[in-house]
Amino acid sequence: MIDDGKFREDLYFRINEFSVFIPALRDRKEDIPLLVKRFVKEISEHLHIVPKKINKECMDFLCKYQWSGNVRELKNTLKKAIVVSETATLLPDHFDFFHNDNATEKKLFVQESEMVSNPELDMDNLESFNFKQYVKEYKSQVEKDIIKKALNKFKGNKSKVARFLKLDYKTLFNKINEFSLNSGEK
Repeated sequence: MIDDGKFREDLYFRINEFSVFIPALRDRKEDIPLLVKRFVKEISEHLHIVPKKINKECMDFLCKYQWSGNVRELKNTLKKAIVVSETATLLPDHFDFFHNDNATEKKLFVQESEMVSNPELDMDNLESFNFKQYVKEYKSQVEKDIIKKALNKFKGNKSKVARFLKLDYKTLFNKINEFSLNSGEK
């Protein structure tokens, strides 16, 4: 970056007094239980809910996962699980957006059958296929589903939903109207 002129050399040397190497989360599995407990507490405080307990099977599951996204991926995964869980304890079922391709490699994915019904895709009639329109409809369906789930989780409290989704309240309100969602819709 310095050679490309995108970063000032004097600034680089100012902030690079010493380097700290932190191994990837997948290489320090012993940290995961501590991070999980901290993040569950932090997320629960942010959402103004009672912190969830962690089932042992769930903790084992989280410790076995190869965290390619490191700590941020772990935190986001916990946040999703806390939002979808309706019990006081996090269970492996709350992490059903994980998919096991094989025993050594797991990848995060959203099960489309549960999350979103895809807009109709007619690959036989390619002349009428409009990629941009398809993506727009799919994105809209995903937004609607996420907002609907968040409204259910927070029992229609739009302020909490807006904070959780990091949306402006007015944007959330407009989306609720656009998708014809009732605040506490199931």
